[in-house]
Amino acid sequence: MLFVKIDNFWYEYDENTPINDAIVWNAYGGRMSGMDLTGLEMVEAEDYHELDWRGTELLDDKYLTGWLDKEGNFYGCDYRNHKDQAKFVHNLSEEEIERELFIKLSYEDRMRVNVIARVPYLDGKHNEISNHQYQFLKKFPIANFDEIDYIYRRQLQEKAVKASEEQAKKKKSNDDGTPTMG
Repeated sequence: MLFVKIDNFWYEYDENTPINDAIVWNAYGGRMSGMDLTGLEMVEAEDYHELDWRGTELLDDKYLTGWLDKEGNFYGCDYRNHKDQAKFVHNLSEEEIERELFIKLSYEDRMRVNVIARVPYLDGKHNEISNHQYQFLKKFPIANFDEIDYIYRRQLQEKAVKASEEQAKKKKSNDDGTPTMG
């Protein structure tokens, strides 16, 4: 299939139409006709997931909103395009990207003034915040860093308690001769 980039988005070009009076289709089945594609960027790809989305509303670091992966890599997108970025750039649903431990950076309200980090709350608890994500968010202009800091420190404390309990359990079983499990 042949795709063309128009106004920072990829469209599928109907190659049965002339380039100066083309029909193009967006990823949702929407059709535009009478398009002059002369001089526009075109690429061959099997589907939308293979396209390079950099420099579009779906993937551009000029935005303060987007997704932050567990390695601390930021994938900026226009504030309305988190779901589309998950789908077309990462080939995941919004729920799947959250399960992959991504943190969503979005505006706090409709006024689009304050950016906040939204740590997914799944299965009765917040997703783990990695050290890379924490270090990135520490430097990023988010309005709710105090909340992120609290969640991160609580998770570190829970890990330390768990590690201490496991070490005590291991020591106890070694002291009484009971074989250790795991």
